[in-house]
Amino acid sequence: MLNANIEIKNQWLLGVNIQGESNTALFDGHKGNEADVNTASFLIGKIYKQPNRFVTLSTGLSFVEVYTRDNNGGIFGSITNKRTRHTIGIPLAVQGYLAGFKTLGIGLSGYVNLNTIKTTAGFSVNFALGHMPTQR
Repeated sequence: MLNANIEIKNQWLLGVNIQGESNTALFDGHKGNEADVNTASFLIGKIYKQPNRFVTLSTGLSFVEVYTRDNNGGIFGSITNKRTRHTIGIPLAVQGYLAGFKTLGIGLSGYVNLNTIKTTAGFSVNFALGHMPTQR
């Protein structure tokens, strides 16, 4: 996942998020349906600042690509029924950071991308580099 946010004015932010997910099992003899989901999201949101920490809430629109296939057995199995579909999604994201330094922070993120093909959700541990938008 690649995530970039910039505060534009009055604690509003613009963001870009690019990510990919895969449920491919390469080495366990997995048989069945596999899918890769790739998204590019454009977000707008709000920053809530406190001394040495901040939280962002954002939403927007995303371009979603879902590639599905059937696998009949692990890394050397044959792939059938390949299909690529595209749709528009609605991403929702929450990020919380502790900023111990002016230019470095650590945080947690949660996200969901609602769309008509394959809704995805998850969380991550993040490192932030750059000016930390905390109240000082």
